[in-house]
Amino acid sequence: MGTEGLNQGPRGLTSYMPVAITESFASLMARLSAEKPAVEQAHNALLSERYDLSDRPPQGVTMDRTKPFRRASASN
Repeated sequence: MGTEGLNQGPRGLTSYMPVAITESFASLMARLSAEKPAVEQAHNALLSERYDLSDRPPQGVTMDRTKPFRRASASN
């Protein structure tokens, strides 16, 4: 890597994004707030596709000292 400039090479000089802020905080906040539901929906869809997060413990499986196996819940 050299110091010739940002656009040198396939990825540029660095993988960091520029820090120059070109929009106001209010505009940025409004834009990101509007995008949040779609981002959360896409994230939850990906989690549901990859993992089975339902609380269905396997039958006949026990932990130490015959305690029934149970997944930890969000309230614990």
